[in-house]
Amino acid sequence: MCWTTNKDGQPELNEFGEKAMFNSDGLQVPAEYGGGSYNDGISALNFKTVNANSIDPNTKAAFNPQLWQTQLDKQTKLSKDWSEHMDGAKTDIEYLQKAGKLAVAPGATYTPPEEDSQISTLRSSVKTEVVNASWQAVVAKSTSECQSIFKNMGKQIDDLGYQQVLKVDEQNAKDLIKARQEIVKEYADKK
Repeated sequence: MCWTTNKDGQPELNEFGEKAMFNSDGLQVPAEYGGGSYNDGISALNFKTVNANSIDPNTKAAFNPQLWQTQLDKQTKLSKDWSEHMDGAKTDIEYLQKAGKLAVAPGATYTPPEEDSQISTLRSSVKTEVVNASWQAVVAKSTSECQSIFKNMGKQIDDLGYQQVLKVDEQNAKDLIKARQEIVKEYADKK
């Protein structure tokens, strides 16, 4: 068993559950529960049968332990700092709700057209440059060196064809928005 309920009836991860959720490499399942590696029980298809953020009717909490109040109360230095900068929110969704920035977009069957091979090549080159520069910036010895790395990266990716890739992505985004608007209009017309 990975969890139990506390005195208030809230779900709470036990020691095994903490390891299973956040550090499962090499974790062994006790023989009484079948034995073997914890990771052996994870779907190789990466298919979830239930939405992790849906509410469990038995516990009245999300299936996702990271959203349990008992987990949210266990703040690290990083999560405390993040929370202080995000108006006291403990999760990204809570922050977006508080800030009035949470938006739900309707689903659409839009699929972007197959990408031209030249754009794919440019995208790959730009990605490589961004990744390399990012790692260089991580180990930069000063703020000015970091800023210089990013400034050079901006010039490099522009020289590599970033604007062409951006133009394709912007058009795909516009087409997706249009498809969503058509779904909303179709739904509204049916009412």
